[in-house]
Amino acid sequence: MKLLAIGLAAAILVAPFASAQSAAERAAALKQWKADCSQEDPDLRLAYIEDAIVNQGATVARLCARQALESSDPDTRALGLRAALAMTEVLSLPFDMPIEYQTALAEAQKQGQDEVDAVNRKWSNALSLRKNLGGSFGFQQYRVSIESNTTEWLTKTYRGNFDKDEKSKITSTADSVRIEGTYGCCDPVAIDLRLGAGGVLSGTGMLDGIGPFPIVAEIL
Repeated sequence: MKLLAIGLAAAILVAPFASAQSAAERAAALKQWKADCSQEDPDLRLAYIEDAIVNQGATVARLCARQALESSDPDTRALGLRAALAMTEVLSLPFDMPIEYQTALAEAQKQGQDEVDAVNRKWSNALSLRKNLGGSFGFQQYRVSIESNTTEWLTKTYRGNFDKDEKSKITSTADSVRIEGTYGCCDPVAIDLRLGAGGVLSGTGMLDGIGPFPIVAEIL
């Protein structure tokens, strides 16, 4: 059951699109929404952003959510991050091998294949984990509400599907996202991300004590 997330996604999909408008009229309407979602008054700005996200089409919703993510006001950023998550049916977080491994591998490559093999043996668990997950952590909406900063998601399994028995909680603030849950029934996953410019999330993830894996992902 996905609660408001489905309602929000559906609202965005079926919200009236001004198909009868000319390109110039549509551009003017979008420009007006951009101005409305940038109001100096914080309460009015929040009201416009909420209206855009819940009642308008995908283009307007994403436009205003992106602006919210760039706001200097923490309440507006927090709303933008909640909205971005609510508009994301599946959250995919690609990750690289730990920096320590990358550094060791770069040095080993200067010395020869034996040294490279030794580094890969030392990091075999992390290499296998990344391969098994296809280089990405994945989460699918389960109980998500734009009003709540803590939401529930299904966790992608090692088989690549989403299982209702494997769940994670995502907690967002104005500047951060924290994910805690399980993979493969009982392997704990913990991911800490910071919100940066352009709606980019960056940070690290640990799975069953293995990591930290560097993560960089766009939220919208």
